[in-house]
Amino acid sequence: MKRVARLSVFFGLSVVLFVNAVFGFNLGDPMGGSFQDVYAISNGDENMGRTDDQYIYQCVDYVKRYYQFRNVLPNLNLDYRIYVARNYYVKYDDPGFSFIKESGFLRFSNGGDVAPEPGDILVYDDPSGSYGHAAIITNRTANSLETIEQNWSLDGRFTLPLSVSSGHYNVICNRTDKNGSFYNVLGWLGLRVGMFQDGWHNENYSLSFGRSQAFVDIYNQMGGQEKMGAPADNNGGGVYVHR
Repeated sequence: MKRVARLSVFFGLSVVLFVNAVFGFNLGDPMGGSFQDVYAISNGDENMGRTDDQYIYQCVDYVKRYYQFRNVLPNLNLDYRIYVARNYYVKYDDPGFSFIKESGFLRFSNGGDVAPEPGDILVYDDPSGSYGHAAIITNRTANSLETIEQNWSLDGRFTLPLSVSSGHYNVICNRTDKNGSFYNVLGWLGLRVGMFQDGWHNENYSLSFGRSQAFVDIYNQMGGQEKMGAPADNNGGGVYVHR
């Protein structure tokens, strides 16, 4: 019975998505885009840059729902008012938006040396610096970045060109809003295990990809050498001591 029920739910949702794709989406309809079982929801027929509060499925709604569903870190909580999407990036260091950092997000600039990853929050800015836009990255290829979003593309998906040169990643924004205004990508926010940006250890490396002086310092300060019987350094010998 459970198998039949699951098939019925899957079939029913598939029919809804097919009908919506053919005849258009109404406010609150699930769109064709989903990522890790979190569906993008239509903000109405136009579904393109609505800023009036009566339409609730703004771009930031998807960002919040996605991370609420993932619940990957105990302190991760984006259920605060962000006001406008661009604030995820431009207000990152603002004490009034401390929940972004406290949730564990690191901020990476477009054109920098840290690659965008699936699950990252991609943040746009508009020409007037008023609202911006936010999406979730779903896939990265050698030359493109695939995203899921609300309140812009009609099916909840959009792919951006990606340029990689000398270890730097530049997302090329080639899209305009309904008024014909070109947007640009500011950067992305993501969760990175083993990465540190605390002003003391200026590191942009994961523990799994390279050295971490911060990790070595903590290892030594907590007595790792004595407890584990092995030194911690970048080359397999000699214990680091922070002075």
